[in-house]
Parts: sequence; C-alpha cells; structure tokens
Amino acid sequence: FYDIVKNEVTPLFEQIPGVARVNMIGGREREIQVDIDEHRLAVYGLTIAEISSMLASSNADFPAGKIKDGEKQTLIRLSGKFRSVTDIKNIILKTLPNGSIVKVSDVASVYDGEKDVESITRYNGLNSIGVSLQKQFDANTVKVSKEIRKVIAGAEERYRDSRLSFQVAYDGSDFTVEATDSVIKDLLMAILFVAIAIFLCLHSFRNALIVMISLPISLISGFSVMYLSGSSLNLMTLMALSLVIGILVDDSIIVIENIYRHLEMGKTKMQATLDAVREIGASILTLTLVLVVVFLPIAFLGGMMGSFLGQFSLVIASTALISLLVSLTVIPLLTSRYGKLEVLNTKNIFGKFIKWFENLLDAFGLKMRNLLNWSLSHKLITFGVTALLLFSSLALIAGGFIGISMFDAGDRGEFFVRLKLPKDATIEQTNLTVLQTEEILKQQPLITSIFTTVGVEENGAVQSNKAEIHVNMA
Repeated sequence: FYDIVKNEVTPLFEQIPGVARVNMIGGREREIQVDIDEHRLAVYGLTIAEISSMLASSNADFPAGKIKDGEKQTLIRLSGKFRSVTDIKNIILKTLPNGSIVKVSDVASVYDGEKDVESITRYNGLNSIGVSLQKQFDANTVKVSKEIRKVIAGAEERYRDSRLSFQVAYDGSDFTVEATDSVIKDLLMAILFVAIAIFLCLHSFRNALIVMISLPISLISGFSVMYLSGSSLNLMTLMALSLVIGILVDDSIIVIENIYRHLEMGKTKMQATLDAVREIGASILTLTLVLVVVFLPIAFLGGMMGSFLGQFSLVIASTALISLLVSLTVIPLLTSRYGKLEVLNTKNIFGKFIKWFENLLDAFGLKMRNLLNWSLSHKLITFGVTALLLFSSLALIAGGFIGISMFDAGDRGEFFVRLKLPKDATIEQTNLTVLQTEEILKQQPLITSIFTTVGVEENGAVQSNKAEIHVNMA
C-alpha cells in the first residue's frame, strides 16, 4: 500500500488547487538492502564506495539519441533501471586477471526489505499510512477541503479491489463550516425575533411589514458593498450581519412611530410623514453616525487586527448607513402611501394578546420609573453602588477570575494528547507507551475516533521519543 499511496495517491492531492504541501507519515516503505561481507570485500580488493558507485551507474535511465525519418523523429532512451533483486545480484563489479568475474552476489547478500521504522500511524487501533495536507495561506479552507474529499472519493472507487480505504482523521474546515452554519442560523433567528418584536410594538401586520422591508434592502445593499470591497461571505461578515439586524430596523421604527404620532394628531398621511421626518431626521442621523464613526476606522486598520476585524467593521458601518438612507426615504414613502392608523381591537385573539403584552410593558415601565425616581432621590447611594459595581468588575480581571487571551479556544469536540519520553527512547518504547494510552482512551464512551502518530517530525527530523494522539468526540 505504501507504494500506491506514495506514487499514485499523493500526486492526486498535490494537483489540487490551494494545496501547498503533502506529507506522508508512517507506513513501511520498500527498500532493497545490500549487506556487504567485509571479508569477501577485502579478498577481491574492492571498497564500499566502488560498489555504491557501480550500483548507481547501473541503475540509470537516460536519453541515447534520436532517429530521423523524413518528417518523423523517434527519441531513443536507454532504460537500465533494476527490475528485480536478481538484476542487482548479477551486476559485475570486477574482472579478475584469470578472466573470472566478481558479481554483487559474490560479496554481498541482496534482499527485498523495508526501511527502518521512523514513525508509526494508527487509526482506531489499526495500522495506517497518514497523509498530511496543508493549504496555501490565501486558499479557501472549505473549498480546498471539498476538493480533497472529491479526490478521496475517486481514489476509494479506483482502489476498491485493492482493499485500500480512506478515513479523514482531522479536517480543519469542519469547525469553520459548523461555525458558519451556526451564524446563519442565528441570523435567521434574529430576523424572526425582530419581526415578532416589531409586530408586538406596532400592533399591525401592515406597519410591521413596512419596517421589515428595510431589512432585505439594507442586507442586499450590504452585499453589494462587500462585493465592491472584495470581501467574502465568511464567519466574520456573517457575524456582523447577525449583530446589525437589530440596528437596521431601529431607525425605521423611530421614523414610523413618529409618523403615527402625527397621524394621531389628525394630520393627513403626507403631512404627518413630512413633519415626522423633519422633526427627528437630525436625531436619527446623529444616532447612526455615532455608530459609523466607531466601526469605520477599524475597517482601515493594518496588520493582523485589520485583516481579522476589517470586513466585520466595514459590513456594520456600510449597512448602518444604508439603513439610515432607507429609514429617511423608503419608509416615509411607503408610510405616506400605504400607512394606516390602526385602532387596537381587543375582541379578537391577536388584540387580546397585544393588549396583554402592552400591559406587561406598562408594568415594567412603571417599575423602571419608580426605580429612577428613587435613584434621583438617593444620589449618594446610587453613585456608591455604581462605583462599587464598576470597581468590582475591574477587580474580576485584576484578580485573575476572568482570564485574558486574544482568542477563545472554544470547544471543537476534539483534543490532542502529546507524549514525550526520554530522549534516548526508541520508537518501539514510545509505541508501547502510546498503546497503553490508547487503551485508556478507548474506554471513554464519548470518543468516536483516535488517530495516533508515533514519532513526531520537528525541525525536519523525526523525534522517536515523541507521539501525538488526536481524539474526536461525539
């Protein structure tokens, strides 16, 4: 299997766009071994260097010229590659004065063997050949992973009769895909809950629909900004869209609420719309620009933080500006044409539910007013409690109760076990210790797969005293 993987499967991976490096780990590589008898070597007056040079020159494959025939040309190539162990044994090393010849078989034993084991890999306890693939720095992780899996599926079909099977022990794109799916789910949930909240507050499907129109307009326009800036729909931009959903409808809700306040004064729809927008236009503009001036400079940061937060900040700033434009143009236009002053009907089930919800809000508002009045009447106590909470929050960080790190590692449902034995430990000793560790891990019911590497490569050299176990959990 080693030769198949090395000569046929590995080149398939190397041809995949975005793959930077392919390494083989473990397996037993074929090796033709020549064991020289020093006594016989001395008898025939030969040296190891002479034998090595003769073997290298005899195992040659080189062009020998070409034959021209009219308009045709045929290239000639001499193939002297060894095809069997017998070919090596019959190589003539020397001709003696008496006319007899000395072959490799006269001074050495030649046999088909395997290289000394430098590393061992296992998958769920079964010996295997590991293939490590690393993507290029600017390559899309998910796209490269999909192409690799296509190659694996084709190779499994091709080598089915050879009983060669493939298992993906670790895929760095899994976490990215799961995180992206989670953010998309959160985005859809945010849209749903915003729609419900708008309906409960505006008392009307028509009014809620007018406000909800601002969402797709702002989001689609945000996609246009992403396209023009060269951004992609990735984890950070999706997260930005999830966070900005509530912000997108804020301006529209403020505008439509003020329009309906003017409608309740008895004004026409057109006049109410004009007066309402003039009244709060500057306030909405200020509210949105405060958000933009916070996030927009981050979009132009350089270095690692710029590449990490640049697209995130750009999406928030651009969609907020677009939502401002929508709230001052589209929402007033729709309200002036299709807006309607709704009177809450408590006789139907929707009216009763909305009335109950408003009573809850009124009760909550009353409690908040009472709390605010008490706070204003007891300013010293309020200031003391606020200061205490502030310094207590800072003390949690200073005291080490809340850790500080650049990125949270999170829970990916996997972990690594790294073992290190004394430097003089052999690969066999390290493997024995790893086998004992594997038996302990196999007893854990939540573990789904174990991929083991005995003999870890560091700085271009395999360390036989080190091992690594990658464990996937359910």
